[in-house]
Amino acid sequence: PTDIEFAVRSGRIHIVHSRVLRQSPAAQIINSYDFYREGIYSPYKLIKRTACSRNKKITNTYLDRKAADSVPVIAIGKPVFGGAVSGRIIIDQNTIARFEGPLIFLTESNVPPRVIMEENRFAGYISKEGGVTSHAALIAIGEKKPCVTDIPWVRGEGIDEIIMAGIQLREGDLITLDANTGTIYLREIPI
Repeated sequence: PTDIEFAVRSGRIHIVHSRVLRQSPAAQIINSYDFYREGIYSPYKLIKRTACSRNKKITNTYLDRKAADSVPVIAIGKPVFGGAVSGRIIIDQNTIARFEGPLIFLTESNVPPRVIMEENRFAGYISKEGGVTSHAALIAIGEKKPCVTDIPWVRGEGIDEIIMAGIQLREGDLITLDANTGTIYLREIPI
């Protein structure tokens, strides 16, 4: 599959950019099987695109469902790229150094360059708007990290307060992001 950006000018379509579409391992398996059923892929190509080596990337990307059932759900949005991670929620790019361990960046739409430069610190992204074509989603796909978009949140009264879907959080709180289902959980959940 190919991702194509285009523009229409004076009634003509112009291709602006084209690149191979990056997919999560699970999406690649599903799409490959669909292409096989439609006659686009041969049996050989289906096996090649869904071989065991690719399937290994899927392990350790799903939450322990029993544990997830006992943890409060903060919000449900649109999943991007898949996978599940736990980390400390960050809204201010200037506070990255204050927190240890994996971080999850919360943005209204765009991921700032400083966060992109510190990509090794971030385990995932949450975006307020933009859907699966938002800047945060595209960054997450490029970095092969989980992302959930269309999560309603606003800044609270304090500088580090966040109100997400009616639940008050503070920058640095530990949350779990499940980009397989689009669910954000209030605490860390085993993966």
